[in-house]
Amino acid sequence: MRVSAMTGSVDSIRQRDTSCHNEASVNNSSIQSIFSGSLLDFLPHLAVVNKTTLEPILFTKRNETRRTVVFCIPVAEREEIYIGKTLSSLFTNLGSSIRSKVLFVVMFAYPDMKKRSFVETRSLIISSFSNEIEEGLLEVAAIPPAWYNFNFDSVTPTFNDSLERTRWRIKQSLDYIYIMTYGSKRADYYLHLEDDIISTFKYALVSFFTVSVNSKKLKPS
Repeated sequence: MRVSAMTGSVDSIRQRDTSCHNEASVNNSSIQSIFSGSLLDFLPHLAVVNKTTLEPILFTKRNETRRTVVFCIPVAEREEIYIGKTLSSLFTNLGSSIRSKVLFVVMFAYPDMKKRSFVETRSLIISSFSNEIEEGLLEVAAIPPAWYNFNFDSVTPTFNDSLERTRWRIKQSLDYIYIMTYGSKRADYYLHLEDDIISTFKYALVSFFTVSVNSKKLKPS
């Protein structure tokens, strides 16, 4: 997989398709920066990038209420689209008693947002899960193109990987760094999910059991 450069500004992306939950009305400048401390020191390719261009591109309203657990799901370009079935399974099996305590974030990881698969999948999610979005249970966002301002060909392959495999691993690492940084600020606990899973009934209760156990361990005796 070759990562291609994104043409056009982030603002033009937001204004190009206002049919998707009125995304053009989202003002990312009002969002507190998700990057703090020395994280960017480990990503020298971003040294010359305007930090305001690193804020997530939001396609739904942002729920400012901090939750107990955030489930983050990166969605990258692939031959088959699974995220619709995955979200249906997650919401159906969630359990009504904890809906107000969790948040799901679908984060698109497309350096080129003009891709047809991106546009169609985003529209599918927003139209299919409008109730969950309105409830504040689901947020849909994208990693900004500026995040991928990296010369992928400058890295020497390791582990006997091909150049294409090396690019894929670098891209995946950048995706995970971004979504984990964003998600970790939205809840007390972060859970990373892939976009092609099927959940079991009341699966989230396992997460809350783990939270409960850890909380008891942290209490002074």
